[in-house]
Amino acid sequence: MNDSMGNPQSILVLGGASDLAKALVIKQLGRRCTKVVLAGRRPEVLDRVAADLRRCELAPSAPEVETIFFDGLDRAGSGKIIHDAFERHGGFDLVIVAFAILGDQLHDEEDPDSAARVIEVNFTGAATACLYVSKELKAQGHGTIMVFSSVAGERARRSNFIYGSSKAG
Repeated sequence: MNDSMGNPQSILVLGGASDLAKALVIKQLGRRCTKVVLAGRRPEVLDRVAADLRRCELAPSAPEVETIFFDGLDRAGSGKIIHDAFERHGGFDLVIVAFAILGDQLHDEEDPDSAARVIEVNFTGAATACLYVSKELKAQGHGTIMVFSSVAGERARRSNFIYGSSKAG
């Protein structure tokens, strides 16, 4: 549960390698957040972020930080991973959805399957993950979902329209 000041005490980050999410989590560690689960596709990056969070000077005490594998392309697997994380950690006060892939515009224009992968992760994967998270938050009776997007979704450019349109979604 959030503390008496409304600050989350437990956070799940889908896209745990995100620099923006890391900055937000660091701020929350300074507000006595004690548990963080970083979920993502690159264990070596997640491990570095987790180590940084464990050493956070703002935290009153060393936070519990765990990493788990999560792939926004695996919709069915995402549901299980999210459910298992909630079960294992007794729920979360805040879930940050911060995963995305940029793709390679020139390549993706020539390869529709590659373009579809960008759209699948950034739009369908994120929407599906939010629905799974919403189900868990409703079951526990509290919690917040924070979804990161991109200015590219608001101001799409010709040079990166596949990514921009996926983030607009």
